[in-house]
Amino acid sequence: MDAGNLLSKQTDRGPAAIIDVGIGNIDSVAAALRFLGADFRLVSTAADLADVRHIVLPGVGAYRAGMSALADSGMVEPLRALARSGSVNLIGICLGMQLLGEHSEEGDCAGLGIMPFQVRKIGSSGTSAIKVPHVGFSTVRGYHPVGLFDGMGESADFYFTHSFAVHSIASDVNIGWVRYGEDLVAGFDAGNICGAQFHPEKSQSNGLQMLKNFLER
Repeated sequence: MDAGNLLSKQTDRGPAAIIDVGIGNIDSVAAALRFLGADFRLVSTAADLADVRHIVLPGVGAYRAGMSALADSGMVEPLRALARSGSVNLIGICLGMQLLGEHSEEGDCAGLGIMPFQVRKIGSSGTSAIKVPHVGFSTVRGYHPVGLFDGMGESADFYFTHSFAVHSIASDVNIGWVRYGEDLVAGFDAGNICGAQFHPEKSQSNGLQMLKNFLER
């Protein structure tokens, strides 16, 4: 289904969709949404996005493999069109967040281009000698506790596992930061487009609250 036909089929209400093209932690994301009582389905083709209102794009692994999987599924242009139209709410998780950007130095690969940011290896600025990947619970700060971050207070702990991070994100976006040798983008809320570098589905009560906030948009 092309992007134009997909947009014409959008409705006011519909289930959430978890993108399932073999690049994400599908079971844990599905378990979290099921715990929250969400109406959702797994989606592997663009046609299945026709009536959804919330899209979760999880991801683990290499950037180029993630983009190739989305391209093979035929979902690259539909995801771009839906996100830019504002007709759906989209959240990228871990690699899924990175894929929303323009380019990653991992594999020198172009992304979906939905958000104007770049992805670089942690520590590439040379600010300090740190262990890569960044794994474990870390504290996220700096966000405004509204929207995606509603109920988070001034800071919250989330579970991370990543070697690359978002850089050069717009300053007018509601951003959460994590300190790991340098300040890294931990998550963002740009209206209908959101991202979480951490895994909310593995971050206990804070992560469940964030997913709930997203689904209630």
